[in-house]
Amino acid sequence: MNLSKLKIARLFLLLVFTLLSFSNFAQFQYISPKPGSKYHKPETNIILKNTNKFNHQTIDFQQFNISGSVSGNHEFNFKLTDDLKTIILNPMVPFLDGEIVEVTIADGIKLENGSKINPQIFHFTISENSKIAESIQEISDTNSKIEYSETDLYLNFPSITVNVNDNPDEGKIFFHNISALASDSDRYYAIIENDGTPFYAKQDNQRGLSFTLQKNGYLTYWNKKNFYMLDSSYSLIDSFACGNGYDADWHELQVLENGHAFLIAWDLQIVDMSQVVTGGQEYATVEGLIIQEIDENKDVVFQWRSWDHFEITDAVDFTTSYVSYSHGNALEIDSDTSLLVSLRLMNEVTKINRITGEIIWRLGGKNNEFTFIDDSCFCRQHDIRRLSNGHITVFDNGGCHNPQISAAKEYELDEINKTAQLVWKYEHPTKMYCETMGNVQRLPNGNTFINWGRLPDSGMTGPDLLPAITEVRPDKSIAFELTFNTFFHMAYRSYRFQWDVNPPTLIVNPFENKPSLNVNYYPNPAKDILNISITINEPEKLTISVLNSCGIIIDKISNYTVYKGVNTIKMDTQMYKSGLYFCMITSEKYYSCNKLIITK
Repeated sequence: MNLSKLKIARLFLLLVFTLLSFSNFAQFQYISPKPGSKYHKPETNIILKNTNKFNHQTIDFQQFNISGSVSGNHEFNFKLTDDLKTIILNPMVPFLDGEIVEVTIADGIKLENGSKINPQIFHFTISENSKIAESIQEISDTNSKIEYSETDLYLNFPSITVNVNDNPDEGKIFFHNISALASDSDRYYAIIENDGTPFYAKQDNQRGLSFTLQKNGYLTYWNKKNFYMLDSSYSLIDSFACGNGYDADWHELQVLENGHAFLIAWDLQIVDMSQVVTGGQEYATVEGLIIQEIDENKDVVFQWRSWDHFEITDAVDFTTSYVSYSHGNALEIDSDTSLLVSLRLMNEVTKINRITGEIIWRLGGKNNEFTFIDDSCFCRQHDIRRLSNGHITVFDNGGCHNPQISAAKEYELDEINKTAQLVWKYEHPTKMYCETMGNVQRLPNGNTFINWGRLPDSGMTGPDLLPAITEVRPDKSIAFELTFNTFFHMAYRSYRFQWDVNPPTLIVNPFENKPSLNVNYYPNPAKDILNISITINEPEKLTISVLNSCGIIIDKISNYTVYKGVNTIKMDTQMYKSGLYFCMITSEKYYSCNKLIITK
């Protein structure tokens, strides 16, 4: 759309606005980016929602115009979601840092109930420092062993002592242990029996976290920038990443039965805090919170940002060079119209309308709307969860209590009269204080499964070590308790789930003692094409196999002849999903295995 046409469109919209009182017009109930908002990524999309279905026959991409104040008009992909309630506009080229983006929506869009959507123009601003939070994904660990023999699979598995095993609830224990001060070679995502022996475990020495069973029945864990999903055969079947230019944070993934997923990201922006508070730094890095809903096609269909709803001063410390004012660490899908988010550094749990993005209520912190009964509040909390009886649980780390004691807490909420009554609390008999991490899970039999998170240093080894996991009955008697035998072994979260799927048969790698080939892969990460460069001193027939992260072959080229010198093989990876893979190249003489990353 050229300048003259844009002026005509604006005049037309102005005329339409004056006639609204005489027409049956409706509004978009949700617009992202929020009109007038700032700090957006250049890759952001535009989302328009209404709870009533759109009449798809009245929608055409020509009714929309997207223009950057510097970059000009932007072509975009147009999509109407399957439920006919969300319009997604995905610009083909990112916007430019610092520019103002104008979105024009013309007349003619109707809902199935006959109402017409109000035509409008709105603006939002792209961040001036959009690259501040970018990180480089390391691709390393070549010649990785894919499969383990029965004897070496658990060689580095962390030593565990079960202190109490007194008729706990049914099910197995899930965790992904952290061992930053203990070792770099004994981190596993694992399912263990009540006696502490592994039922299934896979060594993963990256900063993996959050191994859990999702609502759709599949397993997920986080590694680097993405979450990965495993099926009942422990095979990698999917991955989840944030859209709109954000990197997924490891604190939370919630996958729903309809295939939608909720993730969070931390958004770093340079803010002149001297204009916000006395003593603030002129070039402070401020950490915002992003919540996204991704549909089954991996499109962002809902986005919520702390910048649009909170003040930086809602937290407690604003004079440092790095200001983390919200620090979202847990999501709970409360209903099909709302969600709960735990904001650790605001000492707050917030309820958000999933349709409009607006805040429904705020519990705790400076903006608390509730009266706490039989409790002062929670502090630096983790892991907000809604129970079937309507109550909520949190893991109260207790950083600002006096004395500092961590506890699992259950509150009965009256959301009309705004009261929060503490109805159950469990502090460990040692009265330990766990500064970070932790979670609370209410089990089917009424017991409460507590992961204590980052344990205090009560002794590097021996009987002084504190328990990492405690399962207690409603009367607070202990049914189960587990201790890692080396200090600083711990889990961000752990759970008890019903799970009886046997792990796959483990075999010894028959190629392990063969010399490796000189192989290079590019690009890595790859998208649609992967180039494999093989340098060899004599002709050789090779078998090239691509395996998923559990060692199952998903693609294979047999008897491929390479010749003396450099050989380049192009592999079509268009059909691969995003995720971690291995490329294993074998012959009678050689063996090579390398990690691959596929991104879409």
